[in-house]
Amino acid sequence: MDRLTEALALLQQQARPDELAGMARFGINPDHRLGLSVPAMRRVAKTLGRDHGLALALWSTGIPDARIVAGMVADPAKMGSRQMDAWARDFNSWDVCDQVCGSAFAASPLAWKKVVLWATQPQEFVRRAAGHVGGA
Repeated sequence: MDRLTEALALLQQQARPDELAGMARFGINPDHRLGLSVPAMRRVAKTLGRDHGLALALWSTGIPDARIVAGMVADPAKMGSRQMDAWARDFNSWDVCDQVCGSAFAASPLAWKKVVLWATQPQEFVRRAAGHVGGA
């Protein structure tokens, strides 16, 4: 089993689709979501360990829960400027933005440069990322 398949299986085991309506009431975008709690995502990330290649693969799935885990397993030192910009543009829910900023972006050596750049962008979650990275 490859690492992405393993990671997605771990996420599916923790899925709570019955929680999606409640998440939506808190402004969390429910599209393509599995409904994992943050503690469950942290356990999955701990099981997987730091793996930047896996982080990229998880991000590419488009699954919000997988994207949060991607931020947890990513290596902040390996996050390039283009990757950070692309991920920031992909944010479509406040929870993904906040979790990825706190677990990956804030620890990147590029963090402060991104704050300055993102703070003036028109996209809501890119500006939010600037605030979270700068305030972390």
